[in-house]
Amino acid sequence: MDKKIEELKNAADFLKNNEYLPAAKCYANVAELLEKAGNIEEAEIIFQNIIDCYNKEAESNIGQNKHHEAAEIFLAAGELKIRLNEEDLSREYYNKAVQQFIKAAEQTLNQDDFQNAGDFFKKAAFYLEQEIQDMDLANKIYNKAIDCYQKFKNQIVIEEDFKKATHITQIIAILYERTGNYEKAIEIDNNALEMAKKRDLVQIITDCYLHMAHCYLKLDKKEKMIKTLKIAKDYNIKSGKLKMEKKNYLEASESFDNAISILKELNKLIVKNSKILEEINQSYINKADCYIKIADSNLNQAEIDRAAHFQRNAALCHRLIKKHKNAAELFVEAGTNFEKLNAKKLAAINFRDAGLQYELIKKPKTAADLLLSAAKLAKIEGTNEISIECYRDTLRNFECFDDMKKFEETLKELEELLKTLAEEEETEKNFHIAASYFFEIGNYYNSLKKPKKAEIYYNGAIDNLQKAVEIAIEEEQLTIAAYSLSCFIIIKLIVNDTNIESILAMYRNSLGENNYFKFSEDLYKEYISEEKKILEIIEKYEYIIKHSDELDYLISKLTEIMKIQD
Repeated sequence: MDKKIEELKNAADFLKNNEYLPAAKCYANVAELLEKAGNIEEAEIIFQNIIDCYNKEAESNIGQNKHHEAAEIFLAAGELKIRLNEEDLSREYYNKAVQQFIKAAEQTLNQDDFQNAGDFFKKAAFYLEQEIQDMDLANKIYNKAIDCYQKFKNQIVIEEDFKKATHITQIIAILYERTGNYEKAIEIDNNALEMAKKRDLVQIITDCYLHMAHCYLKLDKKEKMIKTLKIAKDYNIKSGKLKMEKKNYLEASESFDNAISILKELNKLIVKNSKILEEINQSYINKADCYIKIADSNLNQAEIDRAAHFQRNAALCHRLIKKHKNAAELFVEAGTNFEKLNAKKLAAINFRDAGLQYELIKKPKTAADLLLSAAKLAKIEGTNEISIECYRDTLRNFECFDDMKKFEETLKELEELLKTLAEEEETEKNFHIAASYFFEIGNYYNSLKKPKKAEIYYNGAIDNLQKAVEIAIEEEQLTIAAYSLSCFIIIKLIVNDTNIESILAMYRNSLGENNYFKFSEDLYKEYISEEKKILEIIEKYEYIIKHSDELDYLISKLTEIMKIQD
C-alpha cells in the first residue's frame, strides 16, 4: 500500500472510535486513491468502513434526539450502497432515513413549527416514492406535508409576507402533483398564479405555468401543455419588453431568460418549428441588449468594472446563438475596460474569448493578435495556465495564415515560459510536471521538423519522468511511481526508443504488482512484437487510462505516430 494511502488510513482508523464523520472523510479519500490505482476490491473494503462510521454517527444523533441529522447520515449511507451496487441494502438505509425524517417532523410539529414539519414530511415522502417505491405510504406522508404547509400558510399575514404565502401555495400544488392528484395541483397552481400576478412576481408566475404544463403532460393533455407553455413564454416576453420600456433592464433580462428556457422546452415538443428558433435567438438578442444598456449606464457613472461584466454577459448571449462577430466585439470592449482597471486576468480571458470568436469567422490574423495580447497579459499577471492556453491558440491561428515567422517568434515566448515553469518544478522536485512542459515543447519543434531541438526536450521529459519514479519510490508512493513510469515508457516509444527492457527490470521488484506497471510492460512487449496490437492493450487497460487525461493524450500520440510509420 502507498505511503500516502497508508497514512490516510491510519488517520481514519485513529478517528473512527470517536470522530465518526472526520473518519468517514479520511476513508473516502483512501477509497478514491485506491479506485484511481485500479484497486477496486480494496476500495470496496474501505467503503464498508465509511458505512460503519455513518452507522455510529447516526445512532449517536438518534440518542440525542437529532432525528434530522440522523436521517441525512442514513441517506449518505444509502447512496454509498447504491454506488457499491448493493441496492437491497441501500433500501434499508433509505427506510431508516425516512423513519428519522418522520420523527423529525413530529418533533417540530409538537412545537407548532409547521414549515419545518412540512419540509421533513416532504423529504420522507420523496424517498418513499423514489427509492423505496411505496406509493401508498408516500401519498399519506405527502398529505401530512400538505396539511403542515396549509397550516403554515394560515399563520402568515399575507399582506406582510405576500411572496412567502404565494411560494407556499406553489409548494402545495407540487405536492398534490406528487400524489397523482393533477387536477387539484392545477387548481392550486391557478390560486398561486392569481396571487403572484397581483404583485407581478415574474419568477413565481413562470414556475406556476411550468408546473401546470407538467401536470397537463401527466394527464396526457399535450395540447393544453403546449398552450400553457406558450402563455408562459408570451407572458415573459411581454414582461421583458415592458420592463425594457421602463428601463428596468436587469428584471427585463430575467424575463427574457425565462422565455428562452420555455422556448427550448417548446422546441423539443414541436418539431421543426423555425418560428420557435427565431424567438429563441431574438430573446437572446433582447437579453444581450438589456446587458448592453446596463453596461452603458454603468460607464456613464464611471462604474467600469460593473460595465465590463455586463458587456461580457452580452457577449456570452451572442456567442450562444453563434453571432460570432457581435460576441467578439463585445468581448473586446469588456477586455479593454478590464485592462483600464489593470484587471489583467479578466482582460486576458475576454481577449482570448474574442480571439476564439474571430477564429470561427475565419479571421485568423485578428484572432492571433487578440490571443497573443491575452497570453502576454496573463503572463504578466502570473496566471500561467491561461497564458499557456492562449499561446497555444495563437500558434494555431498563425499556422492558418502561414505566418511562420510570427509562429516561431510566439513559440519562442511559449518555450521560454514553459522552460521557466519546468525549471521551477524541478527545483520543487515536481519532476513529472516538469516533464509535461518539456514534452510539449518537443512536440512543437517536432511539428516544425526540427528533430535535434525536439530531441533535447523529449530527453528532458524522459529524464524528469525517471526522476519522478525514483522520488515516488523513495517516498513509498508506489502507485504514483508506476504511473510516472508508464508515462516515461510511452514517451520513449513515441520517440521510437525501445531501450526499455532494462528499465522494466530495474523496477519490477518494487512496482511489478501495480496495474500501471503491468500496462507499461504489456504495451512495450506489444510495441516490439511483429503484430503490434496496441489497440488490444489499450482496451485491456481502459479502466486505468480513462482516469487520466495525460495517459489518454500520450496513447493517442503514440497511435498517431504508429499510423504515420505504417
